[in-house]
Amino acid sequence: MPETANHLADLSVCAVLGGVERGAFTSREYLEALLDRHDVTEPTIRAFTWLDRTRARAEADAADHRRASGQTIGPLDGLPVGIKDVFDTDGIPTECGSPAFAGNVPTRDAEAVAALRRAGAWVLGKTVTAELAYFFPGATTNPWDAARTPGGSSMGSAAAVAAGLVPLAIGTQTNGSVIRPAAFCGVVGFKPTLGRLSMEGCLPFSPSNDQGGLFARDVDGVARGAAAWAGEPNARWVPAPDTATAAAPRLAAVRTGDWDGLDQSSRDATEYAVESLRRAGALIDWVDCPPVVDALLPVHRTIMSREGADTLADIRAAHDHVLSPTLRAYLDEGARVTDEALIAAREARRVAITAFATWMHAYDAVITPAAVGEAPTPETTGDPRCQTRWQSVGAPVLCLPCARGPLGLPVAIQVVGPHGADARLLRAATWIEARLTHPGCPPLPKHSG
Repeated sequence: MPETANHLADLSVCAVLGGVERGAFTSREYLEALLDRHDVTEPTIRAFTWLDRTRARAEADAADHRRASGQTIGPLDGLPVGIKDVFDTDGIPTECGSPAFAGNVPTRDAEAVAALRRAGAWVLGKTVTAELAYFFPGATTNPWDAARTPGGSSMGSAAAVAAGLVPLAIGTQTNGSVIRPAAFCGVVGFKPTLGRLSMEGCLPFSPSNDQGGLFARDVDGVARGAAAWAGEPNARWVPAPDTATAAAPRLAAVRTGDWDGLDQSSRDATEYAVESLRRAGALIDWVDCPPVVDALLPVHRTIMSREGADTLADIRAAHDHVLSPTLRAYLDEGARVTDEALIAAREARRVAITAFATWMHAYDAVITPAAVGEAPTPETTGDPRCQTRWQSVGAPVLCLPCARGPLGLPVAIQVVGPHGADARLLRAATWIEARLTHPGCPPLPKHSG
């Protein structure tokens, strides 16, 4: 959103940092705008599991004091962030969306949280997760329509950014838990190449698939957050200011084998995006996905379910009675996966990763649907099929909202990059972002006061 937005809570990460740096407003003034927005929306959206106003005001005041004394910490100094409630936070509850972790208060930060703090950011709140970062929904609703899901499992983080409750939030993705909620909530979601961001101190589910991800209002915001999480200079991640006007990227458009099963809104949005980018000068062609990549959905399920059953075995042994039937059924399925089937699935994934890497040599990025369609009703967090194959190969992926569907809800595309080429993907996404219509912020309910 532009810095001329009519409310401080609607500003992007860059606009917040720049506004505070120039003295247009203080960190405390910005925080109060977020808290005012929280008062209006949180009773309906329920994005947070923990938020301490006294602690938040102390953090904002400390940032203002550092700035006044010329002692800022780093590139995100004073920026409040939302943390998915599967990351350990020192002295702050981490309950993982399950009674199995009720009352759990870690004594150290996950590496993601520690890295953000080293960059000068601070924890505004813990955001709602689906149960143990799986499919059973948490309490959060979609900011565009409270009768719709925000997606999962990083539901609270996506909804908090969409509603203007926090400028940057982090989440996790094991199947589609960053890209899908970003698509449903109309924000930018980014998960880098597998292994690029530390997951130390985060609840594991399927260790060979678990990845970190970020939510913000624009590509620049998630890039700045990723740089901080990785502990690397912004220049390694954040596209240069002239990227949006640089030479057009070489793109491929992919329908995948799920195309005919997608809602018309998702198909229309993808085709609209492709034609818009072609008219804007992109070199873009419709191409077929490598068959071994397109066939990864059952392979991913085999690996994820078996690893989940193994990883959560101790939790299940101690707390099975408080787990949802949805999760128990999935873990039962995983426990039935034989060692031979797991080995075969891992080999199929290895072959697909190699094929994907070869195929991507010709392109800066691939454009493909981000989700089946608009957000469904809240008994589910949505179908992850559009995200699964790209997650399984460990590619960097970014979600860009580009249209509204017939229900008036956001519809998005995925921008998929080559392995390890996170900065290249972000440059391509910045070029694309400048040429696509963003659905904007959802209307806010009127404050009863």
